[in-house]
Amino acid sequence: MPEYTIRDYLKKGQYVYFLGKGWEDPFRNRVYKIGFSQRFYHRVGYVVKYLSYYNVNLLDDLRLYPDSEMTLYEVGVALKGNVALYVQLPLGQYYFYLEKVGAPSSPLVAGYMGAFLEEDLPNEHPLRLREYITKNEQTITYSLYNDTSVDQKVVLTFFVNRLKLEEVPEDEQKEILENIEDYKARGLLVELPHWSLSVWAQR
Repeated sequence: MPEYTIRDYLKKGQYVYFLGKGWEDPFRNRVYKIGFSQRFYHRVGYVVKYLSYYNVNLLDDLRLYPDSEMTLYEVGVALKGNVALYVQLPLGQYYFYLEKVGAPSSPLVAGYMGAFLEEDLPNEHPLRLREYITKNEQTITYSLYNDTSVDQKVVLTFFVNRLKLEEVPEDEQKEILENIEDYKARGLLVELPHWSLSVWAQR
């Protein structure tokens, strides 16, 4: 299994920069400060029928989305079970594990090329697959695909870091963005590309 550098959970006092136009206002290309951090976990189990797949919607099925605009969820996941996990983006695309991010795919035809397996997402390292979610984001779906000849029991453990965001004054925004590489090197700021996954950013 490849070695990854896994960044720790975001914490109180750090800054986050919502990088890129994928983020909606008021977050897009803005810096916020984390004023509060609270962690919890949520464990769910499923039985995935043989030669079939089961979709888990993070919003509708699990309610793993913030209910406040100034709250950010950092969500890691651990997988237990003999299935392949695909991350389905809102536009019906999937992250590819070995290919480029966002390439269109289907779990029924892609095999394991675009999948995370149990050994990729152990409980000891739940942040290898990591999502950043704000209140008004479109939902993310995890597709669990079973290509074996028997039904498979699957357990997903979600490690959620609930973060309260604070506004940063314009003069401080400017100073941070002008010295962003220094802030990043000192661990004071983390850039959050839209739909970011730590397995890509930290690989």
